[in-house]
Amino acid sequence: MPLISGTRPPQRARVVPNSIFAMMVLMFTEVMFFAALISAYLVIFSRQKSNWAPPAGIKLPVQMTAFNTGVLLASGIALLLASKRTRIQVSRVWLSAFLGGVFVVIQGAEWLRLIEFGMTIRSGTFSALFFLLVGTHVAHAIVGVAVVGGLAYRLGNRTEGHPRTGRDTELETLRAVQIFWGTIVCVWPVLYLLVYL
Repeated sequence: MPLISGTRPPQRARVVPNSIFAMMVLMFTEVMFFAALISAYLVIFSRQKSNWAPPAGIKLPVQMTAFNTGVLLASGIALLLASKRTRIQVSRVWLSAFLGGVFVVIQGAEWLRLIEFGMTIRSGTFSALFFLLVGTHVAHAIVGVAVVGGLAYRLGNRTEGHPRTGRDTELETLRAVQIFWGTIVCVWPVLYLLVYL
């Protein structure tokens, strides 16, 4: 049926905003990527159980990493609680970025100590998979900290001469970042239980 000149077809309401849908698709692929890494780890572990440990004399920092896991979970919770209905609490976004940064710094310090004691990617199958799994997660965490910190900066400066994008757009952006950071946060306890314990 031809449209009458000058009229527009009716707009359908979006069920999910584009930015949130795109982030959900991206995070689905990331979860599948981590699932593949974890599957490879488990298959190799099942074949080498008797010889599955860090190099002799090296003990993984289980307690410190447990504390660091708590820091990362607190970061995720802070970002999750950063919005109340239509209001964004920028201080919680900053807190989330800060705690995520603390997680990354502690992980880096742990890596340096392990390398100093002689555990490298060439120290055996366990060491190689340890650095692959943990390193892949930390790379994602570094990106996540940058994204959350960038969002906090943008939200914090919105009233100081920066163009306001609109409350709906800000909330959509926050939701997309929450999906990204929430996925990274939720993957870590699985890796901690699998690799450290």
